[in-house]
Amino acid sequence: IALAYPGDAGFNAGGTSLPAFQVNRAGTSLGILVDLDPSLSHETKTFTVEADAVAPGTGIPAGSVELTIGNLAPVSIPLNAGIGTHSTSAIPPGSWTVSASYPGSSEFQAANTNLLGGITVIDTQVFRDGFE
Repeated sequence: IALAYPGDAGFNAGGTSLPAFQVNRAGTSLGILVDLDPSLSHETKTFTVEADAVAPGTGIPAGSVELTIGNLAPVSIPLNAGIGTHSTSAIPPGSWTVSASYPGSSEFQAANTNLLGGITVIDTQVFRDGFE
């Protein structure tokens, strides 16, 4: 940034410049919540992913996050005001890791996170057999 003053009858000409500076992208934090855990295999589970700026950064990350549940194909979830949701009942029985990935943008850094403890889906047949 450079400033210049041409001067006039009462003031001399002058100018100054500032050294170049760089504006870094804000850090991004991700969080994952699931509404039902453990759950039965036929039950619909809703995953909520929230993306926020890490201080001193400000603003709300936009775009989408990629949600991966176990070895299932990743799902792209659009963010609306930094929040995205995905509901599914298509998770097979077992214990699964759940992760989210934000690719970053011109304003925010990329970020990854895992759902602490993952999720457990109980086979409906096994559950039913236990009560017969």
